[in-house]
Amino acid sequence: LDPHPIPEFLFPSNKKKISPGLSSFGSNPGAAGAYLRPLVEFAKEHVPRHLWAVTPFFVAGTAGLRLLRDEEITAILRSCEDFLRSESPFLVRPQNLRVIAGTEEGIFGRVS
Repeated sequence: LDPHPIPEFLFPSNKKKISPGLSSFGSNPGAAGAYLRPLVEFAKEHVPRHLWAVTPFFVAGTAGLRLLRDEEITAILRSCEDFLRSESPFLVRPQNLRVIAGTEEGIFGRVS
């Protein structure tokens, strides 16, 4: 018997990803926020309504976004935050909209 077994994790089977990624908005960052609409609608279908206001919404920019200039990244994430605050019933925190490191991307990719 392994004294330190790896725990089993159960992850939701319902997930949605849209393409192309947010990095495609480098030349038009103001349009990035509205691009999240299908993800907000998907979340509304899968999160009970009474939990919407306390359920955080995360935006994790990955490799493509890391390639953009800082000002482009900032503008894209600001557009996303503005859209979510005005059009989403979910909890929006600035720290939940960010570019993640490659190691985080690898971990999230593995578990999702």
